Amino acid sequence: MSTQIAIGFSRLSDPVAAFKEAAIQVKHQLNAIYVEVAVVFATDAYTSAAGLETLHRILQPTHLIGSLTPGIIFADKIEMRGVGIMGIISDEWHFGAASIDKLNLIPLRDAGYNLAQLLLSDHPMPNRNACLYFYDGLRKNGTLMCAGLRDGLGLAMPIVGGIGMDGPQIKHTRHFYQTRILDDAAVALLIGGASVTAIASRQSWKPLGKPRILTEVHGHIIRTIDNQPAASLYENYFLKEGTTLDQGRIHDIRLLYPLGIGTQQPREYLIRNPIDILEDGSIVCQGDIPTGSPVHLMVTDKDDCRQSLYNAALDLREQLFGKQPKFVIVLESFIRRNAMGHSGPQTMNIIRETLGASVPVFGMYTLGEIAPPGSLKNVHATQLLNASLVLLAIG
Repeated sequence: MSTQIAIGFSRLSDPVAAFKEAAIQVKHQLNAIYVEVAVVFATDAYTSAAGLETLHRILQPTHLIGSLTPGIIFADKIEMRGVGIMGIISDEWHFGAASIDKLNLIPLRDAGYNLAQLLLSDHPMPNRNACLYFYDGLRKNGTLMCAGLRDGLGLAMPIVGGIGMDGPQIKHTRHFYQTRILDDAAVALLIGGASVTAIASRQSWKPLGKPRILTEVHGHIIRTIDNQPAASLYENYFLKEGTTLDQGRIHDIRLLYPLGIGTQQPREYLIRNPIDILEDGSIVCQGDIPTGSPVHLMVTDKDDCRQSLYNAALDLREQLFGKQPKFVIVLESFIRRNAMGHSGPQTMNIIRETLGASVPVFGMYTLGEIAPPGSLKNVHATQLLNASLVLLAIG
């Protein structure tokens, strides 16, 4: 029994030519007529239906999922323009895939549950080990989507996911499923068979200033902090007295200073990205937030980001008992990329240094991450994270 993994990449300016070049690289590495799974990450200029058709003609994938991203992550580099493809053939693993679109027309928890049922119908075998999914989380409550998926797959199922995005302006997202490019959608892959799953998630943020209290919260919308409009938390730090926070400023600030929500564990925080400011000063986040919790603005730096990646890789190695995985998927917040700057590509070498010099590494920058907090032992608490790093290893 064996599993083969191949990764191709192209930054050719023509999207169709880029898909062709990346797909040919995968095909030559695998030396196979078709692949069972293709995972596609592409930057905004490469969301091409003709390119996807070319991929299918070359690789003939049984299952294909993927996402738009502002950057594609490899073991030794990070590419901010192009298309990347990971191909899998295996006689020891089996797969299922599904998609659901028009999320705006469906209650999000129902959408997550429906996606899970579609996945299970495409994967009838009982041995199911992990779910990987991507979805449109712009101005949506990702907590509900995750909860619905867990309702359908079960609380013990390891689930890892990411919110796709176009780039720093965060205007739209796209997802790939089979031969289609989808808007307002979620796509998922179920992995089963003779495989071992390991998951590690980390955040590297520290609180800035004294805590305030979330005095009114409606789901994922913070109405007031210390009984003042929620946006005042940012205005008090960054604006002159008597001025208010406009959309341009919140866009700049949210990429550097997310919110840290206090938890029951000392010095542990649930990170939330502000994605919008309403006219009344309410802050729209991507996931649920408990009323009455303390809240901080959060900061990080290169050293903390680097250390968190090292700790996550060590965690994977322990979960795998030192065995090199067949591949590692990296889902890293775009906010962390801003903190890392030009040192990001060199930092990714940590994964191979820790897990094995030849392990295939493939990933994307995200606007939000879904995983158990910390490691797989917390699978029962899988949730939407923000500004975090998530590693999924299959061995």
